[in-house]
Amino acid sequence: MKNSLVYMSRTSSVRAFGYQQCYQAMASGGDIREAWKMLLSMFDYQNEAGQIPFYVSDISMSWLAACAPLHGAALDYVFNMCDSDELKKEDYAGLYGKMSGYAGWLLDKRDRNRSGIPQYYRADECGWIDAKAFKNGRPVQSADLLALTVLLTEYCGRLAIMAGNETEAGKWMNESKRLLAILENEFWDGRKFVSKDAQTGEIVETGVTASLLPVILGKRLREDIVNAIVNRLTSEDECRKDISPISCLLPIGLCNAGKKELAFIIAGRFCDMVCEAVENKADKGKIENKKTKQDFVNGLTSEMAAAFLITVSYVLGEE
Repeated sequence: MKNSLVYMSRTSSVRAFGYQQCYQAMASGGDIREAWKMLLSMFDYQNEAGQIPFYVSDISMSWLAACAPLHGAALDYVFNMCDSDELKKEDYAGLYGKMSGYAGWLLDKRDRNRSGIPQYYRADECGWIDAKAFKNGRPVQSADLLALTVLLTEYCGRLAIMAGNETEAGKWMNESKRLLAILENEFWDGRKFVSKDAQTGEIVETGVTASLLPVILGKRLREDIVNAIVNRLTSEDECRKDISPISCLLPIGLCNAGKKELAFIIAGRFCDMVCEAVENKADKGKIENKKTKQDFVNGLTSEMAAAFLITVSYVLGEE
């Protein structure tokens, strides 16, 4: 191993996933240096094309899938939660060079039909529990991937500015604006965000989480879109059942959109479900949410632990 990484588990998944290290950075407890180390960790394995491995371990490495590009969302959270005074210009330049390479790879190599829209190729790339969108075996253009890429490219621009590279910054900021316009104009149906078959352009069925996750953009989204998402989160029972780690992004986005009271409620709901799952495991020898019947035998991972730490900070902060 080239550096310190956090494995997903010591038993069922003894490997470190790229997107998972972003959660670890966000759960660093305000330690900017620890967060920076976690954000950089997978880039030590980056290839010349800019891709980072899906996972690494002490015995193997996989390039068969792509990591969800959580780095921009992670940086947005870290800069809001940590004091960045310790960082220097060379820190920003170092991460910019690596992250911009990954963003360039994603926008080029993960756009099979040259539509200008990145795609998920496999269900295990997205982090959703409900992966019915991939049942036809074709790539998916997803609203949540677009939202994450909006943040990824925006923070490539922000890092470029902090590194003193104004020319590169403008390029990435314009790309972020382009992707945001596509998200709002082509993937919003008036009530929710949708996903599409990348080959045919037809809308494909997804679970509720995928349609809610673009709220991570906060006030970057139009106000009517934010209000519609808030309405769904408060009125639709289906929105209350997902315990997947990526759901920790919902209260972050709501808080960024100025909906702090609802962010507290959603965070508390998520933490309650995790605690109930842990208690249920102690009773039954497996993890299963009693209300939703979702089975999480392998659910108590470092990814889930990080998601819990990120989310419980909103609950404790409110109290």
